[in-house]
Amino acid sequence: MSGKKIYAVLIPALLAIAGIVIVQGFWLKNAWDSGKRAFEEKVHIALTKVAEDISNLTRAQLPATDLISQMSGNYYIVHLNQTIDANSLEFYLKREFEDINLITDFEYGIYDCYTDQMVYGNYITKESETREKVENQLPKYNDFIYYFGVRFPNKTKFIYSVWWLPLLLSSILLLSIFFILYALKELISQRKLSRMQKSFINNMTHEMKTPLSSLKISAEVLSKSHIISKDPRLSQYVQIMLDQSEHLNSQVNRVLEIASTQTANFRLKKEKLNAISEIAIIRELMIKRYNLRKEQISMNSGETKDIYADSFHFKNIIKNILDNAIKYSIGTIAVDIQIFSLAHTLVLQFSDKGIGIDQKDLENIGKQFFRVDQGDLHRVKGFGLGLHYVVNVCKAHKWEFRINSIKDIGTTVKIEIPYG
Repeated sequence: MSGKKIYAVLIPALLAIAGIVIVQGFWLKNAWDSGKRAFEEKVHIALTKVAEDISNLTRAQLPATDLISQMSGNYYIVHLNQTIDANSLEFYLKREFEDINLITDFEYGIYDCYTDQMVYGNYITKESETREKVENQLPKYNDFIYYFGVRFPNKTKFIYSVWWLPLLLSSILLLSIFFILYALKELISQRKLSRMQKSFINNMTHEMKTPLSSLKISAEVLSKSHIISKDPRLSQYVQIMLDQSEHLNSQVNRVLEIASTQTANFRLKKEKLNAISEIAIIRELMIKRYNLRKEQISMNSGETKDIYADSFHFKNIIKNILDNAIKYSIGTIAVDIQIFSLAHTLVLQFSDKGIGIDQKDLENIGKQFFRVDQGDLHRVKGFGLGLHYVVNVCKAHKWEFRINSIKDIGTTVKIEIPYG
């Protein structure tokens, strides 16, 4: 993926993530505020009923105003017009809180105007009926004479207990965003590493081209020397130099071909080609290179039209396909080339009677560096780049590439090229 495409995806993705985080923050805040409001509404409803219960019990009238005052986030004052019985108050508090499903710890105290203190305070837990004397004095309120105070020390914990679902969903979302950001970071790092790797391979292969060419020329000069030709041993060494330099040069060229299709500025130079003529020339070249008989690479063609393709890459993919067909053949080499028209399409079909490919490996054919697993033995040396290059060139031309194979029977490669 090119740098422009990556940033075209990355920037909207980051903006979307930022938007999600902001919306999620507002959602969480609203959920928390709703939880606080729900808690306070329950407290006011329950304390109002407690005040009414006490009023009915004592037959005293409730204050017209300021019945309930919230002194702090978790402390409430209930104003009455008569003295308050501690046992009755505790009973009503527990009953009304349970009725409204306000199940949380609370402590209460009653103001004694004679001693000017909060007295008869108890701490009620939701886990048990154990009562403990209030050790911390509850705050007083100087504007009233008869009142009691209720404090909820675990108010925040209670809101969290009913707020767990939004919190859980937000945590999952934030964790997902973290992994997405990490994946984006790794994607950028991998892209940088890939660019460095490609640059290194390009530089290395270009640097190798000059000494390889010099080595090949030197070996060719030596092979023509009369002194060398008279000595079979030296002639063998020179031939080995020629063969190995040719092999290494072909591998370097293959790496350069792959690299050329993966650059951001890769462009096809299409021209009018006669596929039959081009393939016939390459067929003759492969026959000479591998010292084959003509019938070992048979070729049949029907009526076809010229195509528009990049000549350099077209020739290279034909060489790669034929090279694989020959190298992976079993016993006597037998390769068949069929060229024909089908509707508005030119079909190139290459079949061999080689080692074939397992069905489980076919889906990976064409992936960079992939080679069919043959254990620790690779009878045919290579980098797993040949068919990867073929697939890339076909994609660039918008051609259809197909491969069918049966293990120990053979392989058929088909390329469908639209006319025009």
